[in-house]
Amino acid sequence: MRRNSLCLMLLFVVMAIGCDDGELVQLQRDVKDLQSRVTTLETWCNTANTQICALQGLVTALEQKDFVTGVTPIVENSKEVGYTISFSKSGPITIRHGEKGTDGITPVIGVKQDTDGNYYWTVKTGDAAPDWMLDVSGNKISTTGADGHSPVISIAEFEECFYWKIDGEWLLDNGKKVPVTGEQGDAIFAENGIDYTTDSANVIFTLADGTTKITLPKSSFVTVGFDSYEIFYASATNNEITLMLPFTLKEEDYTTLAATVTNESGTGMDVKTRSATTQEIWGVQVTKPSFAEGAVVTGSAKVTLTAPANIKLSATALLKVTITDKNGKDFTVTRPVKYFDGLIVESTAGNLSTEVTDGSVRKLAIKGSMNADDFTYIRQSLNALEVLDLSMTDLAVMPNRGLAFNKPLSANTTLKRVVLPATVTAIEEAAFANCRALETMDTENAQSIGRWAFENCISLRNVHIGEKTENIYNSAFMNCTALATVNIPGSVQTLGRWLFEGCENLETITLNEGVRNLSPSTFYGCGIRSISIPSTVTEIPDWVFQECHNLEHITLHDGITSIGEAVFLRCYSLKDFRIPKGVTVIRNNMFDECQSLQRVTFHNGITEIQERAFGYCINLAGDPVGGYLTLPSSLTTLDNGAFQNCNSLLAVDMSETAVTAIPEYLFAHCEKLSAITLPNNLQTIGEWAFTVCPMIAITLPASVTSVGSYAFWQCAQLKYVYSNAPTAPTIGVQTFDPECKTGRTVYIPSTANYASWISYFDSIRNL
Repeated sequence: MRRNSLCLMLLFVVMAIGCDDGELVQLQRDVKDLQSRVTTLETWCNTANTQICALQGLVTALEQKDFVTGVTPIVENSKEVGYTISFSKSGPITIRHGEKGTDGITPVIGVKQDTDGNYYWTVKTGDAAPDWMLDVSGNKISTTGADGHSPVISIAEFEECFYWKIDGEWLLDNGKKVPVTGEQGDAIFAENGIDYTTDSANVIFTLADGTTKITLPKSSFVTVGFDSYEIFYASATNNEITLMLPFTLKEEDYTTLAATVTNESGTGMDVKTRSATTQEIWGVQVTKPSFAEGAVVTGSAKVTLTAPANIKLSATALLKVTITDKNGKDFTVTRPVKYFDGLIVESTAGNLSTEVTDGSVRKLAIKGSMNADDFTYIRQSLNALEVLDLSMTDLAVMPNRGLAFNKPLSANTTLKRVVLPATVTAIEEAAFANCRALETMDTENAQSIGRWAFENCISLRNVHIGEKTENIYNSAFMNCTALATVNIPGSVQTLGRWLFEGCENLETITLNEGVRNLSPSTFYGCGIRSISIPSTVTEIPDWVFQECHNLEHITLHDGITSIGEAVFLRCYSLKDFRIPKGVTVIRNNMFDECQSLQRVTFHNGITEIQERAFGYCINLAGDPVGGYLTLPSSLTTLDNGAFQNCNSLLAVDMSETAVTAIPEYLFAHCEKLSAITLPNNLQTIGEWAFTVCPMIAITLPASVTSVGSYAFWQCAQLKYVYSNAPTAPTIGVQTFDPECKTGRTVYIPSTANYASWISYFDSIRNL
């Protein structure tokens, strides 16, 4: 539109050719008249385009077999200027009264049903018959459907005259542009073109050509609707939705009015009328309509919503309201709903401080984008914040120390809940460290959880680790003392070190199939009671369950090939254990100080039991039948103190093993070990090997060549030593306690010389 340039051009021409004062005044009046006329034309175009959309709505209603549920007059300045038409299915439309123009050429937009049964747009100029409105390819333009389009009327100046345009193209009549002349009249609907009184069953709409009519039936059955079908944002103080009912509804016309709410995925969230909300599901209550003098009271029917605990702003539920008429026919409408009981702001990165100026805000939901400055502002200025919902931000990374409070004196004690968006792919180091009031967390789609991410979140009770998480790094949940259960999804490839250290109340950890790698000390020092290792984990690294004082039972599969050092060190509650068939070495301190361990099941593939592997397992006993702890025949190596201080051992059988050396302290201080069968090919016995053991007798194989110092020191009950070695084995200092020699006898081969042993025995006799 170039009305201002046209007016200025006229003034310029006058100034160029010159004129007297009277001519100038008249010309100025003409310019003002032109400006006024252009403004009027623009206003008319806007109104006409609105009416075109209304006409499109009528055709849509006609095609969908919709019903008119209400015709409400529009009054401006005490004059009726149109109607709001309400439908049972579609949204309402507004139609303004038409006005008849005079002496003008106005394009009349209409619709007509073609032979294919579809409605298409028409255009009529002057007294000519309506023509199909065509697109640039010469095709008729559909009013509805996938190809539906609402034409736009406008005016434009060409060679100092105004002409009509439709959809940006000149309106042509016999190939010539159609000029704007006279007073503009009706373009869409005829004057008084809405008739809803003549026919009690229908509403009749007459278009501007005076002959085309669209007839829509009035609602012939009971319906229900909403005043809007946009998302309803509910809160604790704004949780009612008014139901729209037909103005003709009578109390006897319907039998029930019910509502349900389902969650976004539609699973497990149905709530019947008048149900109460729980922690998991929505609640919805219906207020039935009231009637006065037989007519329904407008706005009396409502539904009241209550949201489940910990719902996030991004979660969309679907409200479904159903009314059943007296004949048992149902009519249902739906509307999406969201919930947040606090302040909702829309912000751009770095702009949060200008959007939220109230430092006392307790519940905040942010829509939009964020950066490090915004998190700094939250940490430093929003000191009363309890709930932070970021679910409708585009945050991709929860940044390093984003909500971290680094020192105990500055720990956050108010923030109870943070909701992450589905766009988050990483939670970086110490992101929530020292958020001591934080109670629940869903890591959403984060692929990684960084070191110390939730360190010292001492109120954290519930953690949901998303199915896309692949790596959880060192100490991520250190000192989360309220955490009771954790489910590790199968997507996780690696669990870091000291992951749950200090989580003393963490009793249940579920490792799902697919988890692959544990790290040294992964579950160090947590409160776990039992655990099952999935088949996808084949190695148990060093110290994984060290200091898990409450661990009672662990299920392992035979595909495990390695269990590291001190894996169960000081697991005071572990009671029984079966060595997986793939494990051949029982490593250093594996069960050291497992005070409740009673039974260990070995297999005939174990080759080595390393230093203090079962040290101080004070309740370790042998087979319930016979009482012997039988070591496997495949065993070749025993290391120092492997069974030291196993105070409940009664008998040990090593006869079938391939062990050739008894190391130092092997059974030292096993205070009940009274029967020992040594390996058949044993060669050496190390220092302190059986000190304090209460055996009465022991037999040394013929292959033994040396017995170390103090090997049988303080074995006060040892009275019979049977040595089959043809040559007296060398002995060390006080190999046998000299103070206990009274009544002690050594039996040797008849040809052997054991003179070096005589100081430790009362007598030497032949076998």
